[in-house]
Amino acid sequence: MMQLLLMLYVILFVLVVVGQFLLYKNSEKNIGFIWNTILGILFSYLIFTALPNNLIVERVISLIWGVLAIGALIIGNFAQKNKLISKILFSVAVIGGSIHLFFL
Repeated sequence: MMQLLLMLYVILFVLVVVGQFLLYKNSEKNIGFIWNTILGILFSYLIFTALPNNLIVERVISLIWGVLAIGALIIGNFAQKNKLISKILFSVAVIGGSIHLFFL
């Protein structure tokens, strides 16, 4: 069972690296923005559902990763001048969510 969990972590780590590469290398296309939004929401959902109900602070922190990803998508699509800020928010949301999930 531990090997399966380790494979899941490795696959998620590879998806994070691919997402960050798409985000910073494809400036013209929105595939990096969409990919990182999906990853941010996925990490938020995985962490939120893995925690018990009495850990309210940890569950709120897990929701913050998803809110950051959605906020970065909104900033990136509607404020063209703030693309760098949205990319930084995506990086914080996805990398923070993956670290939070790993140390859960």
